[in-house]
Amino acid sequence: MIRPQVAISSCLMGERVRYDGQHKRSAYLVDQFNPFIEPLSVCPEVNSGMSVPRTPIQLRKTDFNIVLQDVAPPHHDHTASMQRFVLKLIEQSPYICGLITKSKSPSCGVTDTPMIRDKDNSVHYGSGYYVRLMRRECPHLPVIDDKAVLHQDYRHRFLLHCFTLGRFYQQVKINPENGARSFHNQHHLLFQSIDPMKSKELKQVLELWANGKATQQNYLTYLAHLLQKPFRVHHAFKALELFISQQEKSLQSSLRVLFKTLRRQDSDQWISALFAKHISQLSSQLTLDQIGDNPFFMPYPIELMAAAN
Repeated sequence: MIRPQVAISSCLMGERVRYDGQHKRSAYLVDQFNPFIEPLSVCPEVNSGMSVPRTPIQLRKTDFNIVLQDVAPPHHDHTASMQRFVLKLIEQSPYICGLITKSKSPSCGVTDTPMIRDKDNSVHYGSGYYVRLMRRECPHLPVIDDKAVLHQDYRHRFLLHCFTLGRFYQQVKINPENGARSFHNQHHLLFQSIDPMKSKELKQVLELWANGKATQQNYLTYLAHLLQKPFRVHHAFKALELFISQQEKSLQSSLRVLFKTLRRQDSDQWISALFAKHISQLSSQLTLDQIGDNPFFMPYPIELMAAAN
């Protein structure tokens, strides 16, 4: 299976890059997660020129924009240097498939970074500056912080997204002319199982891209919208049932055993992560080699479906 490149905040990797010279090593990421991906250690603050140790920084909202500056006078502005770093990162690492960042960080927070408004000194919470820039430049990338990655379903949606991106890049690099179409066909069942209407629309974007009326970025951005849709188990069952009906009889019998086993569960209890874990385990037990390359049955390594310790 592929090992997608994932940019991970350096402090979570155990590197002493924080403002106080310390780290925030994540045992889960280093010991359980990293062996299955290609980790790219990124500290946007150090990589954009800040020292270790350093004055803490903060986000401020002015009348015109958001700035990243030192907390203490003379409030040195790091906004431009962070922007330059992000553009350089994207240029040098064009195949990044996801970001794992440090919560609450002025650079790396996803939802819980404090931002102070100049107008009234009120505090609002949102994304850190690095995360804001990466989302603006690469809207197709999944982003998760060190807290959310320990949550089963959040982690599953992130892994589903970044391993899917990894397969896309692999196919396109191997076959620049037809790799995108091969990727789409390989993932058709997965897309159908998430949202059949969005799957159809994504196919239309692919055709527009093939005819020069859309771009790869258009396709990847729409793919991200599809992969972020809420899980609906009836879509998954309907897609699987249709897939089974299209297979050879010798394969149909085994797949129907899998289907009936899944159906015995209470539909109201299904969440995306549990469904993926069950179908991956069942297909592995049934040794269905014919579906081994179909990401619906194994969207990412089964070892990553275990609980985060």
